[in-house]
Amino acid sequence: RLRSKRASQMLVQMLLETGEAFPEAVDDVVDVLASYEIYNIEHTFRLEASHAELIARFPRAIIKLANALIDPRREAPPRDLGDLLDDCIAREPALAMDPAYLRLSGLRRLGGA
Repeated sequence: RLRSKRASQMLVQMLLETGEAFPEAVDDVVDVLASYEIYNIEHTFRLEASHAELIARFPRAIIKLANALIDPRREAPPRDLGDLLDDCIAREPALAMDPAYLRLSGLRRLGGA
């Protein structure tokens, strides 16, 4: 009942500031996040250099977070979802078998992202 798009946006902004604790922080809040429209990953996860570094350092946690936030039944997938997936798989090829990655990859194909 307390889950909202605005609360999720604020939680994501806080997550991006957790540094080394990012994977654990994602694990702690991923189940309470509500999906919201993300037009571009670039403007959500890469606004600052330190945020972009999280993608390189913690690709599995980024995929987990993106998977929780993207719901195509409510909003279209981000236009640059494919770029995020490519960056993450380049850093951690084993992600190709992760259910969250596979789901997002399917959305990428459906949405042309």
